[in-house]
Amino acid sequence: MLRPLPGPPNLTRVLTMDGAGIYGLSAGLWLQKMSEAEPDFLKPDQVDLFAGISSGAVNSLLLARQADPRDGIADIVKLWRSSEPWQPPDSPLDNLLSLYGLTAWYGEKVFTELLDRMFGDLRMGELPNRVLLCCYDLSDGRTEAAASSGLQAWEAIFRLIRAQAQPDNGDPSRHWRPVLVSNFLDETWLDFRVADLAYAATAMPTMRPVRKGLADAGIFNGNPSTMAIIAALDIDGDEGDDPFGLMSRRLATMAMLSIGDGSKQPFMPQERLGWGWLPWMMAPANTLPGTFPPYSYSLQPGEQMNDLVARTLLGSKKYLRLNPPVLAIPCATTCYAARNDLMRTLIIKQVEAGCASPASLLGVDNAVKFVRSPAWSFEGPPRPGGGGSPPDLPIGGEPG
Repeated sequence: MLRPLPGPPNLTRVLTMDGAGIYGLSAGLWLQKMSEAEPDFLKPDQVDLFAGISSGAVNSLLLARQADPRDGIADIVKLWRSSEPWQPPDSPLDNLLSLYGLTAWYGEKVFTELLDRMFGDLRMGELPNRVLLCCYDLSDGRTEAAASSGLQAWEAIFRLIRAQAQPDNGDPSRHWRPVLVSNFLDETWLDFRVADLAYAATAMPTMRPVRKGLADAGIFNGNPSTMAIIAALDIDGDEGDDPFGLMSRRLATMAMLSIGDGSKQPFMPQERLGWGWLPWMMAPANTLPGTFPPYSYSLQPGEQMNDLVARTLLGSKKYLRLNPPVLAIPCATTCYAARNDLMRTLIIKQVEAGCASPASLLGVDNAVKFVRSPAWSFEGPPRPGGGGSPPDLPIGGEPG
């Protein structure tokens, strides 16, 4: 059995990345600019924990798989510029049904092959850096409903309904739940393939087929900041007589750089809206960007609340949120549009332009000042040895 990397109280510097679909490119470009401006940024042993949700989870894994995380930045940029994550469903039947909302919008075969090329057979316990992902368990740990064709998808739905109706140990209820996936909290995930967990972390229901009930946590939250704090404060069996004092001491030695996606969220300018469920579900907000309220309800409040809580717990000197505006199109809209080659090319060009804008460069400059500040650059506890860098695995595909 692979052994987990030592966990708390060694965690001091934490880098988190939001779930953002194709906006995962923003994080890569910002990290690239930061590493160019500050040669010591992301060098070995500088970051004690990488944490992410959805595309931020894949970004975190790409950094954590390298003994020198700086070597993973180019892979992040190459990944989200490629066309492979955005291929339509694999079968003609699924492709047709996806247009009517009956099957997932994207396929799994091409994306799975891409992740296999990136990570090979690497296991979570073999990563040289600590990493934390958040997924959403739709099966309560007891149902494995997976499908690759439209007909099998309907069969999986009936299997799931039947499983939900059956009591388990006398408890008739079944619960969807967030799941923390790491290589340092315990030994649960150490033997899992990194490629499989990267797929699960980006399997947003309706967007990509969900395998074995493990889905994208972006369904309820796109910002991993507070989950990273919770993991770093894990004091199970170690709290003694003063758990709050121990938590306070660990918070006092923690600093966090939180990287957002740069997307502009929608708003409703009307003073009074007496709509029922149908117009709220179907009416687009900000007609030009073209998104629907439910997508923003499920993402924007969680991102903002996590930002507020993390800032409150750590303080403004030890917490920085890098999230300058990049593109005035919400994440959900770009996720649907990226399946079209022309739209994806335009989105990528606009994201690249937005990451080079004055507002973005100012945000990067502030982030560089933050990682040069005593709050981030202090000499923390010694890191355990983590092994060598994995082989330089290729990423296929050309920019979209």
